[in-house]
Amino acid sequence: MGDKLRLTEDLHLDSLGRVQLAAELEERLGIATENGLWERAQTLGDLRRLISLGAESAVAVRRQPDASSEAQIEEQFAERSDADEPLPTSVPAPPPPAKYLYPHWPWWPVFRWLRVAFLESVSRPLVWLLSKPKIVASIPLVAAEPMLIVANHVTAFDGPLLAYALPPAIRRRIAVAMSGEMLEDYRHFRNPDRSPGKVGFFLPGPLFYFLVTALFNVFPLPKQRDFQRSFAHAGEALDKGMHVLLFPEGVRSPQGQLARFRPGIGMLVKQSSAPILPMAIRGLGELKTRGRGWFRSGTIEVRMGEPMRFASTDNEASITAKLHDAVETLLDS
Repeated sequence: MGDKLRLTEDLHLDSLGRVQLAAELEERLGIATENGLWERAQTLGDLRRLISLGAESAVAVRRQPDASSEAQIEEQFAERSDADEPLPTSVPAPPPPAKYLYPHWPWWPVFRWLRVAFLESVSRPLVWLLSKPKIVASIPLVAAEPMLIVANHVTAFDGPLLAYALPPAIRRRIAVAMSGEMLEDYRHFRNPDRSPGKVGFFLPGPLFYFLVTALFNVFPLPKQRDFQRSFAHAGEALDKGMHVLLFPEGVRSPQGQLARFRPGIGMLVKQSSAPILPMAIRGLGELKTRGRGWFRSGTIEVRMGEPMRFASTDNEASITAKLHDAVETLLDS
């Protein structure tokens, strides 16, 4: 494989995958880089040079694990990058991490009761009126402990559809992972659906941010950076007895077909040790592809599988693959 292949664009390595790769390489090389050195690797050649330098410096770092060792590696990386294969000028430097908000105020009793009232008196009746989805459950679902809920992602209405199918004890205590970039756009008066390069001023953005956060208990799951903090917030929600809903595809499927799951879901499952409930929205993708309305279409189903558990010996990749298979089975059955 050529050294000029870009990790993100050509090899489709997203930010969660980069962290997983960095953690594995740091463990094998014995180097902990806290200054963002791994983030500077934009191409396969950059990554190879960094691994080469890490292998050469591993002994020194283990003997003297201080900032000067990392600074030396960083300096050598920069020198070798310039000498061997300079970074293309068209590849921009990674942007500074955004300061996402992880609010706890939606967990206050007053907002919890407001959310329950909205869910039962507005959201569920509206879902029934618009689509009346059929609910298919493998077994009677009992929430003995907080769960991670994973499902396919087709439209912006997936969250209410999934909540509609869940038992009251579960749907009333859900925290939903939502695109961090979209939440930030709303919070800063930007339209998340704006055209590339456009400002897209959106006056009701902050109001949308407040309503979606208060009424659906959403929290940001960024696509680019800072998702470690998002995982920590999900863990806090689980500790508070909430169930956490995630869409591992990371994007809405334009054709309604199940896309690959991002590797971060496997990391979160291992970190939380929580049971996972696979769910699937079936029929909505076909309506979306054909451009048909889904008002009382009679073809939408919300399917629930059996809660799954994974052993401590399962790695992130196998967990991700098994969860993908479970959702895919629900869609195809």
